Amino acid sequence: MLRTQTAAPLLTRTVARPPIFVQPTFMRYFSVPIKIRQNPVTDEMAALEESLPSAPHPECFFPVKPAQNPTWIARKLGIDYSVYKLQACAMLVNKKHIHDALTLIQNVPKKGGKIIKSVLEAARVNGLRKGFSEERMFVKEIVLGKALGQKKLDIKARGKMGLIHAPISTVRVVLEERSNADFYKMLVTGKATPGIGDTFRKMLYQNDADFERVKALSHLTTSQGRYYRRVQFRRLIQLVQKEYQKQGVDMRRSKIERNILEKSAAEFLEQRRRNDETRLLSNRTARQAHFEKNYKKK
Repeated sequence: MLRTQTAAPLLTRTVARPPIFVQPTFMRYFSVPIKIRQNPVTDEMAALEESLPSAPHPECFFPVKPAQNPTWIARKLGIDYSVYKLQACAMLVNKKHIHDALTLIQNVPKKGGKIIKSVLEAARVNGLRKGFSEERMFVKEIVLGKALGQKKLDIKARGKMGLIHAPISTVRVVLEERSNADFYKMLVTGKATPGIGDTFRKMLYQNDADFERVKALSHLTTSQGRYYRRVQFRRLIQLVQKEYQKQGVDMRRSKIERNILEKSAAEFLEQRRRNDETRLLSNRTARQAHFEKNYKKK
C-alpha cells in the first residue's frame, strides 16, 4: 500500500513591528532635530490681530426679510365636479380682494361658481372669528386637487358602453391680511380695488362727508380717479429719474419707486401712531375729568 505523506502545517510567527514614527525609514527623513518654540502670544484676540491685515473691512448690508402676513384657510373635500371645470372659476378670484372675489364669483352661471363662493364665505368667516380686518383680506392662493372616484357606466351609441371614473375635486382657499404699510402703498399708487372703493363710498355716506372730503378721496372711490393717480405716480418717478440723470447718476425706476413708497409708508405709520397716542390721551383725560366731577368724598 502506498502511503501518502501529508505536508506538515506551516508555523507562522507574527513579529510586532514598531510604530511608524520609530521605524528607521521614517526617522531617516527627520535626521535633523526639530526645535519647538512656544508662541509668545497667549491672548486669542492678539493672535487674531497679528494674523489679519490692518486694512479696514468693507461694510456689508444684509437685506431684511419682510414680516409674513397672517394667513388662514378654508377647504372643501369630496366635490363631485371636474377639477378642470373648477379651475376656470378659481382663476377669476385668485389674488383679488375678498369683496371683489365674492362679487365676481356670484355672477358665474356655473356649478363651480357656487362651490368657490361657499369656500370663500367660509374663509371670510374664519378670518372674522380670528379678529382680522375684512377691509384688508385678500385671496393669497387657491389650491385645487383631483382624485378618481368610483367607477360608473359610460353609455355610448349603438348599444355600447364603457367604464369611467367619476371625478372628485378638492378646494383649499388661503386668505391673508395685508399689513398697514402694504395697504397704504396700494392706495397711494392708485392700485386700489373696486371693492375697497365701495367700502370708502359707504364710509363717506355714513359720515355725511362734505364735498371737499369726497373730492380728496376720489382716487379711491372712482375708477377715473384711480387711473389718474396711477398716471401721476408714474410721472413722479420719471421726474425723480431725470433729476438723478442731471447729477450724473443712473437710477432705475424700480428702485426709485421702492424708495418713495418706503419713505411715505414710514411717515404714514409714524403719523398714525401719534394720532392714536393723542386720541388715547384725550380719552383718558376726559374719563379722569368725568370721574373727578362725579366723585364724592365720604
